[in-house]
Amino acid sequence: MTVPSRVPFPGQDTSPARPAPAEFSRSGPVYFGAGCRLFGWYHAADTARRHCGVVFCNPLGYEELCAHRALRHWADAVAHAGFPALRFDYDGTGNSAGSDTDPDRVSAWLASIEDAAAELRARSGVQHIVLLGVRLGGTLAAAAAERARADGLILFAATARGRPYVREVLALGRLMHADPDPTVAPSPDNGEEQIAGFVMTRQTVADVAALDATTALASVRRAFVVPRDDTGADTALAERLAKRGVDVERSALPGYAAMMVDAHESAPPEAVIEGSIRWLTSHYAVSVAESVGPGACDYGLVSGPVENEIAESATTFGDDRLFGILCENRGVRCGTGVILVNAGSVHSVGPGRAYVELAREWAAQGFSVLRMDVGGVGDSDARFGAVDNHPYPDHAVADIASAVRWMIDRARVSRVIVAGLCSGAHASFHAGLEVDGLAGIMVINPIVFYWNPTCALDVSAWTNYYESRRYSQAAREVASWVKLVRGRVDVRHVASVAYRRMREVGGAMAMTLWQRLGGRGTDGENVGDDLARIGARGVDVLLAFSEGDPGLDFVRRRYARALRLLEARSANFALRVIPDADHTFTRPAARRRLAALLSSHLISHHAR
Repeated sequence: MTVPSRVPFPGQDTSPARPAPAEFSRSGPVYFGAGCRLFGWYHAADTARRHCGVVFCNPLGYEELCAHRALRHWADAVAHAGFPALRFDYDGTGNSAGSDTDPDRVSAWLASIEDAAAELRARSGVQHIVLLGVRLGGTLAAAAAERARADGLILFAATARGRPYVREVLALGRLMHADPDPTVAPSPDNGEEQIAGFVMTRQTVADVAALDATTALASVRRAFVVPRDDTGADTALAERLAKRGVDVERSALPGYAAMMVDAHESAPPEAVIEGSIRWLTSHYAVSVAESVGPGACDYGLVSGPVENEIAESATTFGDDRLFGILCENRGVRCGTGVILVNAGSVHSVGPGRAYVELAREWAAQGFSVLRMDVGGVGDSDARFGAVDNHPYPDHAVADIASAVRWMIDRARVSRVIVAGLCSGAHASFHAGLEVDGLAGIMVINPIVFYWNPTCALDVSAWTNYYESRRYSQAAREVASWVKLVRGRVDVRHVASVAYRRMREVGGAMAMTLWQRLGGRGTDGENVGDDLARIGARGVDVLLAFSEGDPGLDFVRRRYARALRLLEARSANFALRVIPDADHTFTRPAARRRLAALLSSHLISHHAR
């Protein structure tokens, strides 16, 4: 690969990542709750263990994807200070069983918090529980405090009621649907609110709006409240808690805005983390009691829920540095394994929880599916000296090779397919070049095939094609010319887009001519030649793009002839285009079209 090591990028901490200290050796993935439906991650405290444990109550939906890695670092810091901690996914979210369209979501989420508190008590033996909630997770934590018998609350960017949260996320969801691709019609919502790839049913919207964080606080003695730093300070929550007799410390600390950005840019809220630990240590003394329960068990493979013969298990592999969730069918197995690699820095659930949906669908068809986190992303440890949370780490192919060996040895498959979206597509492409024994790769919406430090990490930086396409469409409409005449069009911006597009097309023509003369790109890069090399190794290749995706425009401009020849001459290469879909398949209907394409390819090419 051409990706150099230790490459810093905007918004990231460039200090060397530290290996996990020995005192966290009993930390790892856990399943709990009725039927082991809930997935979590237990962080064991060090030898200076406190009387108190901390349950982390995630934000919901897209906000959880943004904050996931930051919350892992927060839980590590809390455990290092002596407080056993449990991060977990609510019922129907993340890696837990269920779906966001199931009924009674709010009731299920509150019950999940109660189960998580009971699990932490049983696993660690602590006397007191503090619920730490972020955004809606904070509102849910306070609403569940009495039933969870929580002694304290740490609330970060939470609201006193659910209604303001509902207004904000619904506005976000409708804003995202306000400017669809002009070449396609908008999808119907079927009575559901679609918010950045996640769904809220009408019942869920109504139940979240009815939430009140200050009605069930009989057990709560104290709270540490930190408002958002990107809007005016909200004092309502702290004031209402104080009126209910809770000892409230309110602290205006930075960190929310830097955490709630795209996952690859998200940074831990260091000031808030330090403030929360100071508050915890000031109220909860050191304990001399030993841990009880299953805290010291082997986390090599942890069994989770089984529904309709589909079983999920959490695993660590690659010297226990890497993490993944294995989904398989206990009744029917076709002997083929699929590895899903992170999309950007989104953890193993995938954008909009797409990887969970795909894994469970494929497992029902007999495939064994591992959705993995590469090192430094999601719940996998970073390699020593590597940049944390980088979507294009130079060790991604080595991590995939470890996953392939694990799938053959432990999941007992005879064939392995590697698939991924965006940066996961990049990693899958290079795995096809470098990892021996692969049966196939499914490369979905790569925005770049050879990442290097000059490449942008944000998809928006690659979207000049989208803009030029939109303006080209608008130029055919009378209404657009009326706007131009009335001075309602930014002519300078339109001209800039057109100029950049001309440069792209001109560069592509020059590159195509250079390739026909036998030349290659910088550092010997040539997508067409490398795809042919992958096919020559006996690896089946599916290249899938959303219609209008920047990556599709790139390969069509520069490698159209090579791709036509590959499709004509090779039975193990296919390029497919998915209509009415954005880069991360935000709309559920687009994800269903993607799933149909990938499932059809898997069954026709790899089912045995």
